[in-house]
Amino acid sequence: MIDKGGVVCYRLSCIFGVGIFLLVVCTICFANSDGQTQRVDNNETPPYEKRQQPIIIWFYTAAADKPEVLKIVLSSGLVNHVMVKYMHPADADWRKKKEVVEAIEMVKESEAKLIWCRNAWPYYNVQDAQLSDFFDPNYYIRQITNLQREAVQIGADYVALDTESYAYAPVGRYLKGRDRILLNKHQWKELEEAISTAVEKAGKVDFILPAGSVNKTKPDGVLARLGKMRIAEDTYWSNEERQKRITYPYEIFGAYLNTVREDENRPGYWHFLVPEIFEKSELWSKKQGLFLYPKERRAMEVARELLAYSRTLPVADPNANK
Repeated sequence: MIDKGGVVCYRLSCIFGVGIFLLVVCTICFANSDGQTQRVDNNETPPYEKRQQPIIIWFYTAAADKPEVLKIVLSSGLVNHVMVKYMHPADADWRKKKEVVEAIEMVKESEAKLIWCRNAWPYYNVQDAQLSDFFDPNYYIRQITNLQREAVQIGADYVALDTESYAYAPVGRYLKGRDRILLNKHQWKELEEAISTAVEKAGKVDFILPAGSVNKTKPDGVLARLGKMRIAEDTYWSNEERQKRITYPYEIFGAYLNTVREDENRPGYWHFLVPEIFEKSELWSKKQGLFLYPKERRAMEVARELLAYSRTLPVADPNANK
């Protein structure tokens, strides 16, 4: 390994069509004159946008996954960013959960960049949540500024926001379910103005998910304007027809990983396998990077697959370019 401020390169064996090439994935650590890693200011263009280096992100659910998963993932050498997500601040204080603190420190001690992620909406402690929050620019400003404040406390490199609604979030009535409320023209405009105002006042988060929706009646794409790097979720399934339906812009290709191809609860829905997502890099190589989302309650098994796959790859000769 090269120390902070240097370049760490891993050779990934990738298949493009019928030819086999070596794709060099490099993670670059940016440092100041004192050798300290610098966090990108929220209003600046992240250095990875300028350098065009592929970003490989592992998604870590802090409420459910164990730090042992991260140990395996990081030892594979195939990821250069880790997104640690821990619900909404109203539901969970990251400082009070030992496993969360341990996971954060593990990433910080590695060569990977730490992305601190929160959900935009509370899950369970919704007594102060209102349906009107959806159109309130001050609500989004509070979420972004709180996220930025936590990132400084944690020492994270970047911040991310998940705008999906879960559990009992009131705004779920606009975002999920067959009976969700469809926005009228006035509400679309009101939401767009709220997001524009929030970005003007608080800046954008570094990463946001989802990037949009193939269902054009859903407002995911408007919410995605809160972020610089948009992570697509419609790419999660190994389904080329679904991917062709994506018309909204995104920077990061999301992949839903499992150790078996077909989803146990959704017949006909096919997960990506670890070798497949790397060997079919044409799916994401023209984007800014790749987001690895392990199947719920299967993170450990997927992590082991990642490590096993890394051991099949050729090892670069350190003297090759001398």
